[in-house]
Amino acid sequence: MYLFLTAFSFPDRGYVPMALNEKARFFMSFSFYPLRDRDHMWNAMFGGEVRIIGGLSFMARMEFVADPYSPIFFRPRSIYFSEGVIYRFQRFAIAYVHRCKHDVDALRRTLILSGPRLYAFLDSLSLYVDLYPIRYDRTYRGDVERVKLTDTFGSVGGGFRRRFLKTFIRLDVFRDGIRPEFSFSLEWYTGEGVMLGTFVRLERFYDTAINESTTPAFLGTLGIKAESRNTR
Repeated sequence: MYLFLTAFSFPDRGYVPMALNEKARFFMSFSFYPLRDRDHMWNAMFGGEVRIIGGLSFMARMEFVADPYSPIFFRPRSIYFSEGVIYRFQRFAIAYVHRCKHDVDALRRTLILSGPRLYAFLDSLSLYVDLYPIRYDRTYRGDVERVKLTDTFGSVGGGFRRRFLKTFIRLDVFRDGIRPEFSFSLEWYTGEGVMLGTFVRLERFYDTAINESTTPAFLGTLGIKAESRNTR
C-alpha cells in the first residue's frame, strides 16, 4: 500500500533511496487507466539507483503518458524525468534532484522543478523536505510562447514502509498556500532477486502539467511491475 500527496506527477514522487546495504535497484512498470481523464490511457515507468561509492548513489527515473486518441488507441502525450545524486548516512540523506516534463509530438508545456532534498529515516518511517530554487514553466499557445516561474516553492512529506505495505504523505507549498493531493496504491510481489508483481493505484493531482493551463486529474491505474535489488 502506497500513499502520498503531491502536486505534480514527476516519477520521483514518494521515492525513498536505497539502504546502505544495497548496491543497485532497478524497476519497470506498464499500466492502464480504468479511471481516467482525456489525457491519460497508458503509463510506462522505468528507472533505478546505482551505488557509486560509500553512501553516494545516482538515481534516474522516467515516466511516459499516452492518451487513446489515435487509430490504435495509443497517442504519446508527455514524458517526465527525475535524476539526482543522493548521499545517504544511516539515519539521514541529502540529495539534489532535477525534474523536467516535456511534450511528445507537440509543444504545449515544459516544466522544470529542481533543487535539494533532505531525508530523515527512523526504522520504517521516512521524512523529507524538497526545495525548488529552479522552477521554470514554459507554455505554448499557437505561436505564442510564455515563460514564468512556477508558484511552487517546495514540499514536505513522510512515509511508512513494511514489505507490501507502503504509505506516503506529501504537501506542496505554493505562493498562495498548500496543495494537498493524494495517491493510494496496493502492490503485490513474488520472487527473489527479480520480483514480479501487480499494482492498483488511485491518484489525484493538482496539475498533471500536460496542458498549457493548470489541469487537475483524478486517476485510477492498474498495472504490472518488475523490480530487482542487489545487496552487499
